[in-house]
Amino acid sequence: MNRFGITGAHKSGKTTLAKHVASKWRMKYIDMRLSDVLRAFGASPNEIIPFAQRLHIQQNMVKHCINLLDEAEENYITDRSFIDVAAYTLSYMPHAVSDIESESVKLIINQCYQAQAVFFDKLIVVGNGFEPPKEPTAHEKAAFSWAWNFQLQAIIKGLVLNGQMKCPVNFIPDSLTSMTARNEKIDTIIGEAQRDAALQSSIH
Repeated sequence: MNRFGITGAHKSGKTTLAKHVASKWRMKYIDMRLSDVLRAFGASPNEIIPFAQRLHIQQNMVKHCINLLDEAEENYITDRSFIDVAAYTLSYMPHAVSDIESESVKLIINQCYQAQAVFFDKLIVVGNGFEPPKEPTAHEKAAFSWAWNFQLQAIIKGLVLNGQMKCPVNFIPDSLTSMTARNEKIDTIIGEAQRDAALQSSIH
């Protein structure tokens, strides 16, 4: 068991945690930030765009992540996962969608669950226990919105608790707000996962 992914809301320390794990546990760090994919389609992370266009971008994000991990060796840690793609898709979905859009959402969600199971041995969900800046800049308002982040975190937790989720999951609770505490928690998760994998390997 050596393919780990981290998921969580904006500014919850995903990239910092992933780099910590990569350094301490000698894993390859894979940058899965998706803003470059958005920009390739002429959009920005906080831009409001038509949902049909958003779905097209999300479908390409799934392909981008699959291509990225197809090229990766074993023993890696990522700072995003397919669950992030699924969560963002749902977070931007309006109340009223067409039948075609509804089917596209279902397809993206199913693809994300399947890819998550194929490319990851464990997913680590980072809690939303951080304080947003008091005066965010205009282009960062969505990224620093407590309400939107809370919604995103609720969607992520719903996705990982769904029966379609086949990839094992661990949680870093909201109550762990310092990076030191989060580093210690993720080290415990990684260590236990690798010990369990070694034990299973010795049995077989």
